[in-house]
Amino acid sequence: QQMLSRRVLRKLSSAASSVLPYTRGRYDNVHVDLGKHRLSNGDFKSLLTASVCHWKENRIQAAWLKVPMQQSGLISDAAAVGFRYHHAVSDYAMLVQWLREDKENRVAAYGSHQVGVCGVVLREDTRQILVTKDRDKVDKWKFPGGLSDYAEDIANTAIREVKEETGIETEFQSLLAVRQQHYHPHAFGCSDLYFVCRLSPLSFHISHCADEILDCCWMPVDHLVDGDETTLLTHQVSKLVVYGLKHGFHEVDLRMDELLSVYSGLTYKLFQRNVGLE
Repeated sequence: QQMLSRRVLRKLSSAASSVLPYTRGRYDNVHVDLGKHRLSNGDFKSLLTASVCHWKENRIQAAWLKVPMQQSGLISDAAAVGFRYHHAVSDYAMLVQWLREDKENRVAAYGSHQVGVCGVVLREDTRQILVTKDRDKVDKWKFPGGLSDYAEDIANTAIREVKEETGIETEFQSLLAVRQQHYHPHAFGCSDLYFVCRLSPLSFHISHCADEILDCCWMPVDHLVDGDETTLLTHQVSKLVVYGLKHGFHEVDLRMDELLSVYSGLTYKLFQRNVGLE
């Protein structure tokens, strides 16, 4: 029995040494970061093949392989072993392989949406809204806006985009509406979520970005409602602004609250109607 135990231990030790270093994550997934290891193509393919066998024997559900751009030559070997692209960003590609043949593949697709934000900058005293015409898009008046940067709050996106496009400094007030659009022609196959924020101006002199913006002005909100030179979104949201000016924006605003996340050390933003809840 003692000899048998030693043989088993030697076998297990040998098997472990032929497996790529990995970390174990949630849902019986394993993660390998090739940026932490120097591997030749020959060594890598044999190690990865042995690793996949080892993980399958241990009923691992999915294996994730992070490949830095400098080691992209290893991707073809990973593909030969059964890995497929999950996503890629500026300096690495993430590959994945579902390992459980007795279960349906449960690997979630990578980010399916892009996030855009526009700012409805309203001068309540003059009932004017800041609008722009884009240089390379439809010849219609619209609200200034653009795509969110990584880990950027939508309120900060609205403020930044308005500043970049028009030179106007603003302050966030509320979320007014959200547009969802699938098959967006400029979203690389992703769906598009577009958040419409209400902002208050902190400055008034326009200095628009000539590279992106053809024209920019303060326009009476009633003209945006009654005229035919706006996008449909601009027209619809302008009607919402008119309602807010008449009845109070507490009737239309979604306020922003920052709350503690269930994940330690993190917070999130919750947008909700102000109905007197504390």
